[in-house]
Amino acid sequence: MRDVVRYLTIRIPKKQAASRGREILEFCSNNDLGDIPFVRMWMLELLIQRPDMCAFSDALQNAETMHSVFGLRPCALLAVAHKQIDWIRGKKETWRNHEKWDKRALIWSSFLLPSVERKPFLNMVVQQGDILDSAVAKHLLGQS
Repeated sequence: MRDVVRYLTIRIPKKQAASRGREILEFCSNNDLGDIPFVRMWMLELLIQRPDMCAFSDALQNAETMHSVFGLRPCALLAVAHKQIDWIRGKKETWRNHEKWDKRALIWSSFLLPSVERKPFLNMVVQQGDILDSAVAKHLLGQS
């Protein structure tokens, strides 16, 4: 699957991206194979790598159907790919309420926020997060 997604990421022409994106979403929704977590994970990766394939709302809805399996991480990565600052802003207030990988994805996604909003948030994470949360926040603070 990884190689297929890598191939599709490179080879789907921009002109066909929207129609192919609809096909991918339809496959995930209507085909029994689309419900297999491994397959869905790679389909979400394709949508993260190629945000031009579908609207953020459609990709997010697709990711949220697998929330119990993948958590919030794919949603955060989709928000970054689609530059959805409002979605990130809405989730940063509750970052502590999520599982570890989800927290780190939310922290990482905060790099899209304006500097005056990002820096206080990341400083708070450094002080209140666990060692890995703090490492992600420190890395982003060093990039600013």
